[in-house]
Amino acid sequence: MTTSSAAPHDDSGGADRPRRLPPYQALFAVDVRDFSGYQGRDHAELTRRIPRILSAAFRRAGLEEVWSGEELWQRMIGDSYVAGFRSSALPLLLNPLLGALQAQLRHENRTEAIGDPPRPLRMRVSVHVGPVTEPTGDADTDGSGEARVEVHRLLDADVVKSLLRRAENDTCVAAIVSERAYRDAVESGYTGERPSSYARTQVKVKEYEATAYLRVPHSTGELVARGLLPPEAADDSETPAQQPSGAAGFSIGTVGRDSVQAGTYNDHRVVGVGTARDIDNVFTGTQGPVYIGDGNGADRRSSRRRARRDG
Repeated sequence: MTTSSAAPHDDSGGADRPRRLPPYQALFAVDVRDFSGYQGRDHAELTRRIPRILSAAFRRAGLEEVWSGEELWQRMIGDSYVAGFRSSALPLLLNPLLGALQAQLRHENRTEAIGDPPRPLRMRVSVHVGPVTEPTGDADTDGSGEARVEVHRLLDADVVKSLLRRAENDTCVAAIVSERAYRDAVESGYTGERPSSYARTQVKVKEYEATAYLRVPHSTGELVARGLLPPEAADDSETPAQQPSGAAGFSIGTVGRDSVQAGTYNDHRVVGVGTARDIDNVFTGTQGPVYIGDGNGADRRSSRRRARRDG
């Protein structure tokens, strides 16, 4: 009696053979703001200083062992620096490193400013985590993978570039963090920070679209007055579907667990529009009584609310 073994069923549709996933690495990239604005004679010095500044920031943060022992590979590309670290270092690249880099750049700008006249050195930072190839000593292939592309896309996002434009020179660091890195390191509590220290935003750079989070360790200028997100970058999911006709200057807020929106009509009425069940005495009219909207663009006076005027 003979037996035969059937060939394995192949339903792959001609796809390539499976391969092992490369190990996850924490990716850290920096870029000098307005590098082209420096005179050409200063470009080489700026490029040389970036790794030295980063090394000093790691020391300042007490992370010498991360810099010397957990950095798996690093590359300088013009005015940009990118490196891969062991994934366990991810939270540390956010806290305390971002604050230490801010402090180090302030020190550099006060003691060793570059340019004639001297210009403050300021950096954008992107942080991501994902599978990239292990280091082999080949500069062309180390750290290759989609995650590597994504960390550079994040660094080029307009929303992080605008942070340094909207801040004063004393804000030296503006960071953007991928959603995966945020969830793994911040939301899970490993950075020891409050998630509210980060601002959620949407990123679109070329074909890349993603959710990301902004972080500025030292806010100045417009960032203090208006927050990290410029008006045009506000998350659409937080914008009510309809606003009352003639309204202007709306801002989002909360009452208990309910979301509401406050704003001022052109005729100086102050209104609240949202889902709050009872928002009596929440808004104070500056030139007239407080109104409550029904969320559909129509106003109604609350039967339980006292109309209030400022003294």
